Amino acid sequence: MNKVMNGTVPALSVPRSRGGRVAGQVAIVTGGSRGIGRAITQLLVGEGARVLIADVLDEPGQALARDLSAANAAYVHLDVGLRQQWEAAIDACQELFGPPTILVNNAGVMVAASIEESTEDQFHRVFEVNVLGSFLGTRAVTPVMRKAGGGSITILSSAGGLEGNPGMALYGASKAANANFTKSAALELAADNIRVNAVAPGLIDTDMSRAVVPPELLDDPATPGVSAVGRPEDIAGAVVYLAANDARFITGAVFNVDGGYLAGHAPATDRPPEPHAASGDPTDKKTESGAMKIHLGTLTITSSAFRHGERIPDRYADGNNPVLPALSWTGGPEGTASFAVVVHDPDAPTTYGFTHHVLYNIPATATELTPQTSATAGSNTAGAGTYLAPAPPPGHGHHSYYFELYALDADLALPAGLDRAELLARIDDHNIEQARIVGTYSG
Repeated sequence: MNKVMNGTVPALSVPRSRGGRVAGQVAIVTGGSRGIGRAITQLLVGEGARVLIADVLDEPGQALARDLSAANAAYVHLDVGLRQQWEAAIDACQELFGPPTILVNNAGVMVAASIEESTEDQFHRVFEVNVLGSFLGTRAVTPVMRKAGGGSITILSSAGGLEGNPGMALYGASKAANANFTKSAALELAADNIRVNAVAPGLIDTDMSRAVVPPELLDDPATPGVSAVGRPEDIAGAVVYLAANDARFITGAVFNVDGGYLAGHAPATDRPPEPHAASGDPTDKKTESGAMKIHLGTLTITSSAFRHGERIPDRYADGNNPVLPALSWTGGPEGTASFAVVVHDPDAPTTYGFTHHVLYNIPATATELTPQTSATAGSNTAGAGTYLAPAPPPGHGHHSYYFELYALDADLALPAGLDRAELLARIDDHNIEQARIVGTYSG
């Protein structure tokens, strides 16, 4: 039996609006404890619904239920890939609040790795949570909604499921499956007055994103228009709209909530970027808006240099400890004079893993990082000049890391020992283009 936690204190930040857009409705939100799911839960309550928060993150889920008050929210432990737990969650919802008329299949996981590096376990985990979870939830709630006279189901897809992305095949395929499942489910359930839609977020500023996305891309103010970074509230607004009667004529739709990302890829300026001058020319500048020219060209990381149980290629004074497979890339932009690499494992504290590891002064002719590649080592902030092999902190079997590759328009002959912040400050005006690949470590 699933453990249910009711709230016991008055709502703190989201007052319930009895006349809201979903007043009187009952909702289940999977993955509702944090990030996008938390924002959806808060807005649903604010618009008059009572919400069962369903997640595997018990402490934040219970805390959110307390904040929203027992009258408005409760928490239940739910692994979305387990049929029995879905049945128990539906029973708990009916006992606490009544039959659910809103289901938000929000729970999801991400694995970023090349096809060759991806494992069967990663494949099964991604599809178990992202696809099987949405299927089981939809199937479990359908007879209850039908008996109640209808309802709304919203499934979280992703912009990454509507286009191809190197290194994201598993995640993208699972989210593409969600988008197609949405359309089929909408047709099947229309006769029962159950609407089924999907929301496809772009890059959203959440704790999960901050674990895998370079901080400067999230901390900079979002540029209006193409490729802006959104907030969880942006997704919550779309989900609540689809759940409300305002959307009664909408079903089988996939809503792109991505700041215009899927509309096309263009510079975040109102004019094309200026050509780069020759290396060392004092007129070297960033774009007219001050934004670095990131992801505007063809620089692509084609292989990450990390596999389960292996170390990344690193380079210290002895130069004797690089490990294959190599980090490789293609499409260095015209004018590239050198490359720099940053590796970041944001989930691992310094006691258990590395935070930043930097390599630079890599020749422009290089297309991979191997023991033979000339490079200068920066500092590893997880240890004083030594390398700590990645290891998940106790109780954290999965965590994320990312590789950043910078194409620079000058051979800067940077000194050894720079940390990531020092490196980025020195290359800021010389960064032509940046590429990134994200992955997970399974312990």
